[in-house]
This record gives sequence, structure tokens and C-alpha cells, in this order.
Amino acid sequence: MFVEFDNPLSCSEKGLGYWTKDGHLQWITYDELVQQCQYFGSAMLSIGAVPGKSVIAINCSNSLKFAIANYSNSFYSLISCPISANVDRDIFAHILKQVESRTMVCGNADVVEYIIRSRPLFPLLKNVISIPSFSRDLVSSARGQGVDVLHWQDFIELGKKTKQPPIPPSPEDTYAILYTSGTTGIPKGVEVTHQCLMATSHAVNFQAGPMKAMPSEVCFSYLPTGHIYEHIYQTTILCEGGSMTYYRGDIKGILQDMQTIRPQNIPVVPRILNRIYYAAHEEARKSWLKNILFHLAIKQKRKLLKRGIITQNTIWDRLVFKKVRDILGGNVKNVITTSAPVSAEVLEFFRMAFGCFVAEVYGSTEAGCLSGTAAFDTEGGHVGALFPGVEMKLVDVPEMNYFSKDDEGEICVRSPMAFKGYYKNPEATASTIKDGWIHMGDIGRWNNRGALAVIDRKKDMFKLSQGEFIAPERIEGIYSMLDTIATVFIEGHATESYCVAIVVPDEIKLRELAAALGISTKSDFSQLCKNKEVRHAFLRKMQKVGKEYGLSSLHQAQNLHLHPVSNILESNLVTNTLKLKRFYARQVFKDAIDSMYKEGPLAQLSTHNVGTHAERC
Repeated sequence: MFVEFDNPLSCSEKGLGYWTKDGHLQWITYDELVQQCQYFGSAMLSIGAVPGKSVIAINCSNSLKFAIANYSNSFYSLISCPISANVDRDIFAHILKQVESRTMVCGNADVVEYIIRSRPLFPLLKNVISIPSFSRDLVSSARGQGVDVLHWQDFIELGKKTKQPPIPPSPEDTYAILYTSGTTGIPKGVEVTHQCLMATSHAVNFQAGPMKAMPSEVCFSYLPTGHIYEHIYQTTILCEGGSMTYYRGDIKGILQDMQTIRPQNIPVVPRILNRIYYAAHEEARKSWLKNILFHLAIKQKRKLLKRGIITQNTIWDRLVFKKVRDILGGNVKNVITTSAPVSAEVLEFFRMAFGCFVAEVYGSTEAGCLSGTAAFDTEGGHVGALFPGVEMKLVDVPEMNYFSKDDEGEICVRSPMAFKGYYKNPEATASTIKDGWIHMGDIGRWNNRGALAVIDRKKDMFKLSQGEFIAPERIEGIYSMLDTIATVFIEGHATESYCVAIVVPDEIKLRELAAALGISTKSDFSQLCKNKEVRHAFLRKMQKVGKEYGLSSLHQAQNLHLHPVSNILESNLVTNTLKLKRFYARQVFKDAIDSMYKEGPLAQLSTHNVGTHAERC
């Protein structure tokens, strides 16, 4: 990684962007970035960090200061361990204890105070570099606990005084310990070597073709710092000399940040695409003229798309799709989606609406990036061809009726980008890597063009009493298009004939729904969530969108529990990329699920009047 930084492309005046306190966007050059990394890394050595051994924990939001802290470790053969900014305290403590870090970079004053209060949990921790300011009392309290707290700027000044030449890592050295998202249980540490990271970055660039980042392009970064794709994305952009800037730190303001920055290259999680897709269709339905124009525009752009023409210069782009493009800043040339499946319909819509390349990438923390769609590939429903160096096979899953002879089965891979094992977890390693092959837990299918389609998730599926397996992720993806839903969890029991849903509703939208039902909006949020009339109306909205997108009655939720949470990221129900923590949700909502089955299908419990209200909503 250090060598890749020192290349002739890294010469743009706009290297990395950052937000000033008064809300203005400023830039530093690549030379200035390298200088800051040398100062920060030198300061690390001066407080006792050991090249090739020391793990530096970094707990802050995705920002310029994260980049400096992270890449300074590569300059001096230190190991990064990013801990995403809003991870819950149990997971935070688990990671910090497991990596036995002596030094932590922290972007939140509350976390600094938590570390000092919980000092017995972290006996090896000696240094905290705090990005926010702090009081003298905190410094005194920390020293009493055997911890030195230093401010970011003071640490940079220390590095200026003790500046040392870089100590480049070897390809086999560990770049970072990245932790899995925790969707299936306690997060596991994955050691990513410099060789793995750079091999993945070069493979992505090779596959990108015309989507390859150019030095003049502005790229937008907002994914969690602990997410493998964020590291691949940043590395790929920076090694090509692109201009990288970051969101302001508030996940709710991401779209506003994009509209301010107007980036050309954006990584997008499917949840954002789904929301925009559904909102655009809902807006079109508001008048017959809008609806006619909208669907005529789609029809005409689809004709062009099928001929391989991707453009923003038609009359339909000016009349209809400009508003959709403006949601992401209006300047987008390349969109990359990853982290979760996205439907063929949604991908096609954005290729038409944005008039730009939209690629889907498939991979994992353990395996890196494995495959991706080509820039001019306009056929959805698959995740493209394998990246160079990736070997893949499909293995029989007889209990789910998937067999490799039918070109279906569990996806297993091996490649230069793959990890060697989980950090301090040989049991988990043995269950994931078998005979050198990483078992992904996803069900894949080779299509007639030789591309890979990911069709199911082995561990997430459940069986209903009819004997049919249900893939909840697809159902959740469709329901999540509704702006009334912050997150949704679909579950079923083998003894029951239907699915049920746990929904965290958007409080403002829920109150609007209650008002439409004639229920006082002054009611307590938790009481509204329990109201049977509200629940029924909410369920009908879900079933309506489910029917629109092809869900059969067997795949539709027939009862739901509304869970009142104001801040979804602080609920511990989702990861930092808003993926459901299914293992955790099954534990937390076991009683609620049992209660829904005891209650029975909600539609059968409601009166005719309630149904009428729901139709009006």
C-alpha cells in the first residue's frame, strides 16, 4: 500500500477533501497527505509502537483524519484495526480486548470517557489519541488509570519533532484486522494482508474498464471504516490519483452531502437505490400526466439500453430523469453497488435514470471482491464474471435441493485476495475454510452466459409447514423500499404456514399514518406501535408493495410487530451498512414472534372498518 501511494498519478491538487467547522469543503494534496501520514506514523513510533507487531485501533467516522491514521500505519508497517464509529459497546470491547491494542485513535469524546471508566476491561491500553478536545480533569483521571490521552494536533506536532523515514511493509505483512459485520453472531477478525488488498484493488480496476477512476474525478466516501469494501474503494481511488472526499459524519445527511459535493463516482448500498427507486415511482403516480411521461420515458430509455446505449442526453433525461439524478448530486458517471443483493429491475432503472454505468460487485470480508458486472453489461440478475485470479466452485446443498450438476450450490472460492483465517479463532476458521476453499454461505447459480447469480443465503433461509424454504432477504429488500420502514426482519417457524415481520418504523411516517387513521399524533410512540389499527394499516402498506413486486401470499408477512426505536443505528439491530443482524434479532424478538403466531394472521383479526382505513392509507 505504501508503494502504491508514491505514484505519478497522485498529483491532483484535490487529493482528499474535508469539511471545515463552518461547513465548507476544503482539500489537501497527495503530498500533504503523505506528509501528515509521516508525522502521525512517526509519533506512533515515538510512543512505542513496534513495526510489524503493534495493532493500532481506530474508532472514528469515515473522514480525512481516519485516512491519515489508517495509512500512516502502512507507512511504518503498523497494523490498523478500524472499529466503526457507532458500533455498540459490547462489540467495541470485544474487538479492543481481542486485538490487545496499546494505542487507540478515537473520534468521540463519549468513547474516550467510556475507555477511562472501563479501564479494567482494557489493561493493555496505554495511549488514546483523541480527535475532539477534552478537559484537564479527563487527562488527570486517565493518567491515574495508567492511560495517556493526547489531542490529535498535539500528536501531529510530536511527529514533526520526531519525524522518521518510512518503514515500508512487505506484501505478506498484515495491513489491517477488519471485523465482520456481525449479522450471524459475534464479529470475527479477518487479517487482510497488503498483498490481498492490492491484488483486490488491481482486480477491481481491471474489471472496471471505462468505470476506472480518473485523476480528475471526485469520488465520495461514506461507508463504515470497518467495512472491507470501503478499504478497497479508497485504496483503488487513491492509487489512481482520484479526488476523494467524505460525508460530514451524519448518516441521515448523506444525500445532502452528495448534492453539495456533486461526485462523479459513488459506492451505493442497495438500500439507498431501493428507496430512490420506490420514491420515484410513487412520485410518478401522483398525477396521470406524470405517470404517462414517466413510463414512456422508461420505455424509450429501455430501448436504448438494450442497444447498449447509456446516455444522459435524451429529451427523457431532461423532462423526467434529471430530478432522479439530482438526488445523488446530478453529476454521477459511475455507481458501484455492493454489500447486499439488488434486484435486476432496480439496476435497470438506475442505468436508465442516471444514464451512467452501474456495476454490482460481490464479495465478503473474508474473500475480498470476487466478481463484478462489466460497465456495458445491461442485463441484471447476476453479479458478473469472476475477477482475475479467483477460483470458484458450487457445492451441493441437498437439504435445500441445490446440486452442482444443475449449476447450483453453495459458493466456494479460493484466490490471492482471500484471507488465511480468523484472528485468534481457529474453530471459526475450520468451519469456513475446508480443504483450502472458503465456504461463502451463499447459494449461487451459473447462468447461460457464464455469469454468477447469487440466489439464496444458506444460513438465513427457513422452512414453513408446507415444506417450502423461504429466503427472507428478498422479502426484506422489497418491504424496505417503503420510507415508513427503518428496518425489517422476516421470520417463520417450521410449524406455521406463514411469515411474520418485525419492523422498526420511521417515527414521523408512523405518526402521519396514525393521523390518517384519525388517531391522535400526541400518543406515545410505543403506544402507537402497539395499536392494532395502526399495525393493520402498516401491514397492508407492506403487502401492497409486496404484491407490486411479485411476492406470493406465502412470501408475504401476515402479522407484524412494530418496534419503537428512534435511532436505528443505536439499536444494535443493524450493522453500519444497515444490514440486519439476523442472529441477534432472532434472540431479541423470540417472544414477540411467538406472540404473533399465538395471535394469528393480523388481517383475520381486524374489522371491516379497519380494512377501509387501511385502503385509504
